[in-house]
Amino acid sequence: MATYPQLRTPPIKEIIFTISFEEKVSLIQLQQFCSSPIITAKFPSISPGFHTNITNVNNNEPPKSESQVDGFLLRSHPISHILSVKRGTFSFHRVNGYETFEKLYSEVDTYWTHFKNFAPVDKIINLSIRYVNFIEAAEEIDIDNLLSLKLKHPFSEKLEGFFAQIRFKYEPNPAIDVNVVASGAKDNKKSGVVLDIILNKRLSDSGLKGFLDMREVKNKVFFDCITDFAVKKFNHENIL
Repeated sequence: MATYPQLRTPPIKEIIFTISFEEKVSLIQLQQFCSSPIITAKFPSISPGFHTNITNVNNNEPPKSESQVDGFLLRSHPISHILSVKRGTFSFHRVNGYETFEKLYSEVDTYWTHFKNFAPVDKIINLSIRYVNFIEAAEEIDIDNLLSLKLKHPFSEKLEGFFAQIRFKYEPNPAIDVNVVASGAKDNKKSGVVLDIILNKRLSDSGLKGFLDMREVKNKVFFDCITDFAVKKFNHENIL
């Protein structure tokens, strides 16, 4: 396994682990899970999650939409962790801070094991990891200073905004799909770049251990996407 720099201030904004499974779970089973003592102790705030169905899309009449409760959204207090449970997905979010992959994986495994006590799952369809980063920059974004992604264009060297998406299969493990999105953005009025890294592993017969296959991939993709200048910036080194 390759080694990568330890960043003093990682630019992470949100980390999401998602498990997709066959929709055989009822709302009653989801409610029982959400009201169990282990969950309420960690996530005291709960609200319904909705799914919107759109009909009449192929007719001459205007489309109709209907919203139905499809699951629940649970939040810790203060908000640092969010758990989203639906009839076909189970997502664990880390927001407003950074935690190691090992700790997040352990938490996901604990809550997922508890979830299966209330809602038996026959088959996992997909595992997904998403790391949303915000890299602060000057008001006018010089992409090449921060990202190794080369965006060819005939315009000014400094852009006020941009959007780029790259999708590919990870060659050493083709079961893993990689989706990288880079865009100019603002966060609390600060200009910068959003680097959104999404990994999907299809038909994971190995259960949650499939997440472990993606750890090395997300590290490689992240450090391949950023420059040495950006690494020094996160480590508060002299970049003049």
